[in-house]
Order: sequence, then structure tokens, then C-alpha cells
Amino acid sequence: MRQLRRIGLLVGFAWRASRHRVLIVAGLLVVRGFLPTILIGVSGALVGAVPGAVRDGIGSDAGRRLVAFTIVTSALFVVQQILAPISDALERALARRTDARIRQDAIEIFGGTPGIAHLEDPSLQDLALAAKGVTASDVTPGMGVMGIAVMIRRWLTLASTYVLTLRFGWQIPTLVLAAWLPTRAWLRRDIMKVADVLMGKTRELRRSLYFRDVSMQPGIAKEVRVFGITGWFMRRFDEEWFTGMRSVWRARNRALAPMIGFSLFVGAVYGVAIWLIGRDILAGDLGLEGLATLVPGLLSFAIAAEIDQNDLFLANALPAIELLSAAPARIGGHPSVVRAGGGRVAPDAPSLSLRFEDVTFSYPGNPNPVYAGLTLDVPVGRSLAIVGPNGAGKTTLVKLLARLYDPTAGRVLVDGVDLRTLDAAAWQRRIGAIFQDFVQYPLTARENVALGAMGDAEIDDEVIRRAIALAGADTVVDGFPDGLDTVLTRAFDAGIDPSGGQWQRLALARALVAVEMGAGVLVLDEPTANLDVRAEAELFDRFLDLTRGLKTLLISHRFSTVRRADLIVVLDEGRITERGTHDELVALGGTYARMFEHQASRFRDDAAEVTS
Repeated sequence: MRQLRRIGLLVGFAWRASRHRVLIVAGLLVVRGFLPTILIGVSGALVGAVPGAVRDGIGSDAGRRLVAFTIVTSALFVVQQILAPISDALERALARRTDARIRQDAIEIFGGTPGIAHLEDPSLQDLALAAKGVTASDVTPGMGVMGIAVMIRRWLTLASTYVLTLRFGWQIPTLVLAAWLPTRAWLRRDIMKVADVLMGKTRELRRSLYFRDVSMQPGIAKEVRVFGITGWFMRRFDEEWFTGMRSVWRARNRALAPMIGFSLFVGAVYGVAIWLIGRDILAGDLGLEGLATLVPGLLSFAIAAEIDQNDLFLANALPAIELLSAAPARIGGHPSVVRAGGGRVAPDAPSLSLRFEDVTFSYPGNPNPVYAGLTLDVPVGRSLAIVGPNGAGKTTLVKLLARLYDPTAGRVLVDGVDLRTLDAAAWQRRIGAIFQDFVQYPLTARENVALGAMGDAEIDDEVIRRAIALAGADTVVDGFPDGLDTVLTRAFDAGIDPSGGQWQRLALARALVAVEMGAGVLVLDEPTANLDVRAEAELFDRFLDLTRGLKTLLISHRFSTVRRADLIVVLDEGRITERGTHDELVALGGTYARMFEHQASRFRDDAAEVTS
């Protein structure tokens, strides 16, 4: 029953992918399923008409039957040859459509929630990989659709051929069919067992794929070659691969002896069937037509009941489709999943206040809290800078503000309203953000900046160019070979690899486009880490003036940047320990003052070395 349910799930995906293709393929399956049987029956009648035609002449009734059966047999053979490639092509097209639909559903399932906690859960990563068919078998669910088509076609052939051969006695066809059915059932069960074991090893195989592919990724290949660690990665690939596959191979080996036994059993049954056919011929109970029908019919049993790659496709696809179908419930029940919410987000929110109130937060699987009762008021219409040592929880504040995570306890309030009650997608569109690990999209420069428009495909080039100019990236883009149309990766022809500073300016432009399109909160997490000190100072003198009136949240280790903010807070071990302006905090002589002096002294030393 479980396998039937899995097959039903896969057929459901195919139906949603392309209903008309499913109907066309189903119709062809029926025709192709019965056609071999009809061809066997007509061919048998043709052979049976030969003696009478030879005896009475071609003009006799027997001769005319011979001619008619010859024409029909030839026509059926031609139709079979024409239908086979057409049907196979349509099945492959349906398989591709099904895979495309499944990829779309996987994107919606795994990317359809506002938060990211479930994407960082290893078990759900394994599920996502398995659902897409990325396992050791490299079988996609769409290939399983082809397996279903072949299975249905073969069962139709098997059943109709059995009915046809019953005309010449029930013993022989029943004997052979009775041998094939349990053999096929056992072999199918064994294949499914191996497929389930394989699916259970997704985590090990996912790690092995990483070790296999790492030396071929441009961003990583430099270090791999400089440190000479290609061999180390290959050894790790072997270790992870063999760890994952060892139990699969054991399962296959356990099936080897029974498989040989079943093969010998079926061979013996065919030997008995041949003996019975010979006995009936000698006894006169089986004529030429019966012989010409029964022998091909028994061979058709073997073809229809055999196990081949289509059974492997189906066996490996079914567990994956079951996992994908279970994914929404798994994600929905994840303890850290961010609920979408439904409250209306005001178009100017936040207009009054933005507050972290008694917030406690721990990352999934980590018992140590990042915050334990943190309270912070973010000034509306002013810039707030957050500083602190590494690991203090600065970036986590951004994730909570953007509802990539929800607090474990406490609340994030927007104009006095709990953020969890608001429409999460609408709130996220109110935020323009540059994260410390901002994405370098392998797209054109125009697309890299335009993505800040929150998916608005109609954004005007004027908006893009204005944001680029404000981010100080106009000279950068002008220097690209094709300007805004330059592809920013060497993986494509005529593409380039911008420097870190160039990428950072483009990311700033992307955030400014988001502001242009309505974002009211601007988050800058280490936004100038790849810029030199002079470029950073020039950029922020202009940048904070341009964003005056926005709610700007700035996180940086560089005090030359944060000193320009309206308010600075020091975050240490999950608590706000100091707050004030730059001058106030320096005068306080606390953590901020010590950190500022330490960094300033480094710059003074560097300047002294340059002038000496």
C-alpha cells in the first residue's frame, strides 16, 4: 500500500505539471500495452494459415486469409515502430515537465517561509537534497514517471498476453506466469529496500558531493591549489562516499543469492513449459497456430516481467517524492520556523518606534543564548550604530529585525505592534539590507543592483544609475567592458570578476535601490569592509547625509564609520553595556573608548611608518 501511495503522489505531480501530456501518454500506453499482444495473435493466425494456403493455393479462402493476416501483421508492426519513439519522446517530455514542477514546488516549500532557520537545519537540508533526487543514484523524480509508464505498459501486455494464450490451454501460461509474478515481486521489493537504504544515507552522500566538487569551484579552487590539498579532499570524498554506500552495497549483496535462486527457478519453469509444448505437439493437441502464438507469448511474459533500469528509476524516485510531499509538514512543524503573520504593515512603518523588548534568542540546536533579556530602542529617523567584539550578537539583531528568525522569548515591536503579528513578507519589503556576507550574484551589473527593487522587473535604468552614483560605484561600472550589461563572473563569456571593493559598492547601490522603492529601514552590516579607510570616510560622509530621515542601523568594526552615527550602542555578551554619541562614549572611558583608542593607535602607527 505504501508503494501505491507513493506512485499516486508521483502521478499527482505529473498531472499538475502537464495534464494534457499525462492524458496523451496514458492513451499511448494503452495502445502500446495491447499492441504486442494483438501482434502475437495475428502473427499466430498468419502462421496457422500457411499450410492451408500452400495446399489450396493463394486464391483459396486459406490463401486470402494468409494475405489478409500478412497485411494486418505488417501494418501492426509498422504502427508499433512508429508509436514507440513518439511515445518514448512524450514520456521523456512529461518527465522533464514533472522535474520542473517538482523543482518549482521545492523552491516554494523551502523558500516560501519568511525565515531561514529551517534552511540551516541539517536534517531538512538532507530532505531537500533527497527530494530533488540528488543522491548516489542521480535519479530524478521525473525519471520515476518514465518508470511508471513502462510499468503500466508492461502490465497491460502481461495481462492481455495471458488471456490470449489461454485459448491453447491454461496450464502452460498459468505455470509460467505463476513463476514470474512472485519473482518480479521479490526483485521489486529488493530494489525498494536498497533505494530506502540509499535515501537514508543522504547526509553522508551530501558531504561526499561537497568534497568531490570543491576543487572545481572557482572561489575555492585558489586555496585548494595553493595549499596543495586536492588530494586531501579526494581522500575525504572517498571516505564519505564509502561510508554512505557501504550499507547500500551490503543490502545489494544480501539480495544476490536469492536473485540467483529465482533466476534458476524461472529457467526451470521455462524448461518444463517447453517440454509440455513439445508433448502437446506430439499428441496433436497443439497446432501450428497455437505454437506460433504460445511460444512468443511466453517470451513476452519474460520481457514484460523483467527488471530493468525503469524499475530502478521508479524505485529510487518514489522515496524522494514521499520526502518532498512530507516537507511542508516538516517545515511547518519546525520549532524555529517563522510564521507568516497576517497583520497589515503600514506603508511608513516604523514611523513612531522600533524596539527590542526583553528579547531572548538561541539558535536552533545551540543551548547557549545569544541574548537573555535584551532591550534596545532604535531611534526613528536617526542612525544607530552597533559595535562590539566578535560574537557579541550584532548580526543576529539584524536577522531578528528582518524576521529571518523570531525571538525565543520577548518581542520586537514596530510602532508598538509585535512583529510576529504582521505580514512577514510585507515587513521584509520595508527593509533594505547589506549583510556582512552579501551575495555576489553571477548576473549583470544592472541585475545585481536592480534586485534591490524587491523583484520589480519594471525598474527604470535612471533609478539604477542614481543608486550606483550615490554608492560611489559609477566610475566602477563605467570601467566595466559592457557597462551595466557586463556579466560579473568569469564563468561566462566576456564576464569579469570585480574586486571586493567594487562588489561592496554594487551591494550598497542595491540597498539604495530598495530605499528608492519604499524600504524605510536601512541595515548596513559591515558595509565597507572591503574599502580602504579614505574611500570609506568619503562614502559615509555622503551616505549618512543621503539617508537622513531613514531608520539606519549600522554595524561595523571600524570606528571611523560608526562615529558619524547619531547614536552608538555597545553590545557585549548579548547585553547593551553602553550607549551615547561618539564623543559621549569616548568621554565615558569604557569599552567603546578602549576599542576606539586601540583602533586609532593602529592607524597612527601605520601613518608614522608611511612618513618615516
